[in-house]
Amino acid sequence: MATVKVYPISSNDSVQQFNAAVNPTKTGNVHFENFDEVTADDDTSYVQCATATHSYEFSKFSDPGVTGTITNVRFYFRLKHITATGYSRAIVGVGGAYGTTKTSTTSYQTFTQDFAVNPNTSSAWTFADIYGASSLWFGIEGWGSATKANNRLTQFYLEITYTAPPVGIKMNGAVVSKLNGATISKLNGIA
Repeated sequence: MATVKVYPISSNDSVQQFNAAVNPTKTGNVHFENFDEVTADDDTSYVQCATATHSYEFSKFSDPGVTGTITNVRFYFRLKHITATGYSRAIVGVGGAYGTTKTSTTSYQTFTQDFAVNPNTSSAWTFADIYGASSLWFGIEGWGSATKANNRLTQFYLEITYTAPPVGIKMNGAVVSKLNGATISKLNGIA
């Protein structure tokens, strides 16, 4: 098993309801720039919902640069509520499947949500689900109590666990990675 992390590369203008609180000049498809960092910067850049009702932030994700069989997709999201206890959860697809509700406080916390299969289809994940023209939107939903707690999202990324395809040449249906003790990439000029 191997893992690879992928980060947001765009935001969904039509459904995003968080505000680009730190960079209000970043309108349109750039909300993701406030939470796409590898190392969380907490209050340096973030997006924030300003309502007690449910608000959403959806993103597309970068090319993982790997192939294989996906066995799990884990959401990582770091957030806090600035005035009181609040709630959040991961979403797969606009109007899609929700993860379990997480309770946040006025201190930043990193939450995770695992999906062993695509929860919208109950089928195994494919890389086309995560990256490319037909990929899903992945989102975070936030809301507060009646006190209108503000959900502040500072980091969001996915970690994909996968089994890489075997490397080598097939002989009689089996993958051969060494021949006479030497690693091979071609056999008689054929990869």
